[in-house]
Amino acid sequence: MKLSSTILWALLLTNLLWFSCSNSEDTTIDCSTSQLRISVIEQVDADCSDPGSLTVQAFGGNPPYLYSADGVNFQGSGTINNLFTGAYNVTVRDANGCMASTEAVLEGTDRAVSLNLSFTSPDCDLPNGTITASASGGTEPYEFSLNGGQGQGSNVFSEVSNGPNVVSVIDSEGCMSERNVLVISKVSFAADVFPLIEANCSVTGCHDGSRSPDLRESVGIMTAAERIKTRITERTMPPSDRPPLTESEIETIVCWIDDGAPDN
Repeated sequence: MKLSSTILWALLLTNLLWFSCSNSEDTTIDCSTSQLRISVIEQVDADCSDPGSLTVQAFGGNPPYLYSADGVNFQGSGTINNLFTGAYNVTVRDANGCMASTEAVLEGTDRAVSLNLSFTSPDCDLPNGTITASASGGTEPYEFSLNGGQGQGSNVFSEVSNGPNVVSVIDSEGCMSERNVLVISKVSFAADVFPLIEANCSVTGCHDGSRSPDLRESVGIMTAAERIKTRITERTMPPSDRPPLTESEIETIVCWIDDGAPDN
C-alpha cells in the first residue's frame, strides 16, 4: 500500500523535530540539591604592595573543584594568591557546574591599602556603566587606574561596558591594591531572558520536562546556561518548527550568560 505524499511529509517532519530535540538532550544536575560547600582554612595578610592569600577547602558536590575570589578567574588550587586587603566572596565550582561561596575578609598591616568596588550596570554591550572605587588605609592622596590605563585622582570611572575589569589604587607612599570586578549588564533574567526561553525552547516535546534539561524552570536554564549559549549561537535552538531567534534576542541571552547567568 502506498502512502500519500501528505502522510510522508508529516512523518518526515516528525522525525526531523525528534532529531532536532534529541540531539540537544543533556543530563542536567539540579544544583539546588547539591551538598557543595566551601570553608576558609588559612589566610596570609597583605602588606603595602605585597599581596596576601586565602586558602579554602571544598566539600561535597562532584570534584574536581575550581576556586575563585572574584567570580571571574577560576583555578584548580585552593590557595588563591595575589589578594589585597578587603572583603572577598570566595566561590567554588564543581565538575557539575554547581557553585557555593563564602565571605572572607583579608586583613593587612597599617601600611596596606584596602580597595572596594561598586558599579552601575550598563546596557548590553554599551559603554554606559560606571565603576566607583573606595580606598582606605595607607597614606592619602590616592591615584586610581582602570585595566592598566592612565592613573587619575577621581575614584569614578565612566563609559564602562559589561564584563571583567581590573581597578588599581596606589597611595602617596607607593603602596597599592588591586581588585577584579565583573560588571553585570542591565539584562534581567526574569524580565528579559526567561520569557524568551519559555516561548521558544521549553516547548512541547523539547525541553518541556519530557527531556533534560527542563527549561521551564529557572534552575534548569541557569545550570545549562553555557550549553544554551552554544546552541542559540549555532542556531540549533530553538527547534526547527519554531521561528528563529532574532539577533537582538540572541544578544540579550548571550549577554546575560556572559554576566554569569545571575538570578536577577
